[in-house]
Amino acid sequence: MFKFHLSGFGNIEAIGCIDTIHTYNLNKYDYRDLVEFFCFIAKEQGIVAVQTPKFPYFDVKPFKKSKFIEYSHGTNVCFFNFKEIQIPKDVESCYLELR
Repeated sequence: MFKFHLSGFGNIEAIGCIDTIHTYNLNKYDYRDLVEFFCFIAKEQGIVAVQTPKFPYFDVKPFKKSKFIEYSHGTNVCFFNFKEIQIPKDVESCYLELR
C-alpha cells in the first residue's frame, strides 16, 4: 500500500492505495487476515480511506466487504512514437508497468 494526499477546498487527507498484490494462493481466511492487516496499517499511518485500482491482479470482493473504495473507472493509456521504433502491426496485448 502506498500513501498519497488528496486535497481540495483547503483540506488535505491521507489516502492509501492497494497496488499489485497476488492473492490467488491464499485461502479465504488468509485473505481476510491480509485485508485486516491493510486496515491496521492504514489506521496506524493516519490514512482515512483506501482505494484499489481496477486491475485484474486480485479479487476485490474481500476489500469491498471491508469498505475499501474501488476505483471503478478505466485508465486511458496513450502511446506516442517520438522515435523511429518498429512496432508490430498486430499487437494482441501489452504489459505496462505504472510504477
